[in-house]
Amino acid sequence: MPAMNTTYEVKQRFPVEKVRKALGIKKLPILSAISSIGKIDTTGIEWYEDEVIGLFTTGTGTGTGGEITNTDTTINVATADVFAVGDIVEIENERVQVTGVDYAANTITVVRGFQGTTAATHPANSKLEVVSSVATEGNLTGASRVSEPVKHSNVTQVFQDNLYLTGSLEAISPEWAKSEKARQVRQKIFRLDSLKARSVWYGIRFDSTSEKKRTMGGINFYVANKVDAGGVALTPDMIIDQIIAMNNDGVFDMGLMPEIWINPSYQKIINSWWDSKLLVERTDEKVGRKVLKLVTNQGDIAIKYDRTIKEGDLFLIDPAEVKKATLRPDGMEKLAKTDDGQKYLLLEEFTIKVEYPSAWRKLENIAAP
Repeated sequence: MPAMNTTYEVKQRFPVEKVRKALGIKKLPILSAISSIGKIDTTGIEWYEDEVIGLFTTGTGTGTGGEITNTDTTINVATADVFAVGDIVEIENERVQVTGVDYAANTITVVRGFQGTTAATHPANSKLEVVSSVATEGNLTGASRVSEPVKHSNVTQVFQDNLYLTGSLEAISPEWAKSEKARQVRQKIFRLDSLKARSVWYGIRFDSTSEKKRTMGGINFYVANKVDAGGVALTPDMIIDQIIAMNNDGVFDMGLMPEIWINPSYQKIINSWWDSKLLVERTDEKVGRKVLKLVTNQGDIAIKYDRTIKEGDLFLIDPAEVKKATLRPDGMEKLAKTDDGQKYLLLEEFTIKVEYPSAWRKLENIAAP
């Protein structure tokens, strides 16, 4: 657990947002997409999460190769969190009733051939789906299907840079609006934004009281399901397989809507997926196209591009569930005047909270475009 070190009193600063507007500087995609939970007054945050639990899993039995025989009443399952006593579970054409759940051992005890179905042998890793539940009359206190809450935490990170302007550039008016002065300010802000975005994606949580250093964990740090693509080229099916897995985990049942986030170098590959499936009549030779959505049986999944994502990585996340918590807001302060110039401090301190980290997925080691 990170140490919660210091409470800061935030000073008034010249907001960098005004400078951005004057110079036409747009925030990088992930910095614009994440939501905000406003100000915090400590250097760390903590939150609890019930893991996302679906109504599907797989099971094995005592048969050769793991088949579920027609006499097995104890079934080994990939995750017992899916089940509660009283659940009616479908395995192929058979239904069974759950009479016991061992969450530590990941096994369920069942009554076979329930609701008039016939007990049968099923292949290893057969799909077990909860289709209903039954309660005994007069005994309606059922077991919870929700897992024990998992504790998460993160710490704030200081993002800063110095900007030095000569006396001549300082004399230029209006503020932040003339060429060389604007170029230097724009360059510093854009570089710092790139560092922030990279940390939002790939930061590793680290908090050392002795070294007085803190770095926040990023989205990659919290995403629970990372799948190795094996160095092969990206295909729609690779993504759709993960969407199906997310559906099995109950992600869509909770109203969460993931988006595809990837480095823009893959844009040409994604656009080419539809060459043989799309008929476009053009009257203007300058018209191009850009695929913005992947159509799946779970709906249209938006495709977003961010150059601060590493090549080889693809994230399936809902950026609305990534919350930014600010300790010291994005600002620009004058420091002491030095020689013939003025030094400024650009500084922001914040952290992120990744809600439902068990829901999100990442494909890694995708072939370079």
